Amino acid sequence: MAYEDILRVLCEILEDDFDYTDIEEDTNFLNDLQLTEEEYETFAKYIKEELDIEVTQDILDDCQTVGDLATYIEDNM
Repeated sequence: MAYEDILRVLCEILEDDFDYTDIEEDTNFLNDLQLTEEEYETFAKYIKEELDIEVTQDILDDCQTVGDLATYIEDNM
């Protein structure tokens, strides 16, 4: 479930740049999606609001791919 939630949130933040078919578990936040610092912060805020889980900058730094973050969220929900 976390993977689909992350996809939905990312697509909301990135709007027209990406859709569900562009993002896979091994998609890297910085290299593939090229998230800006502002987008990173917005993403963390959305995750907190939508999934009720705190995702700090350190966690985002450690979770470099969508799959990494999905695993972290599933393990900590």
